[in-house]
Amino acid sequence: MRHRSLLVDALEKSLKRTSRENLCQRLYEGRLLNRTTCMVCGNKRDSPESFYDVLVQVLNCDDLPASLRAYIQPEHMSGDNKYFCEVCGQKQEAHRAVILDTLPPVLTFSCQRFDIDRNTWQRVKVNNNNVCVVCVRAGE
Repeated sequence: MRHRSLLVDALEKSLKRTSRENLCQRLYEGRLLNRTTCMVCGNKRDSPESFYDVLVQVLNCDDLPASLRAYIQPEHMSGDNKYFCEVCGQKQEAHRAVILDTLPPVLTFSCQRFDIDRNTWQRVKVNNNNVCVVCVRAGE
């Protein structure tokens, strides 16, 4: 399961053995698919995963739509990072993408505010001034 906030963990702990024990799960848990597509035969493999929030980039993204586009942008797997395709029986170039399969009633976003400085290999804080406040009701 992907990142869960300290708040959700604390809420779930406080709701244990109550009639609202599964409240956080019902409100915040969604499902995504990590889809890997072989570039040779086109075979697709989906790995489902639960999530409580979507971790979006801040670096080089001006707003939430840009961050979401970066989040779902397929990753090209090649060289040492090739994918073993069961159909081809060997490692092949592939694309891996995230698909938001099932959205929860309350969809939350967390900002990825740290990056790696490739010169020093140290974590650095990203200080972009991106402010995103979005409230959308399902079905609108």
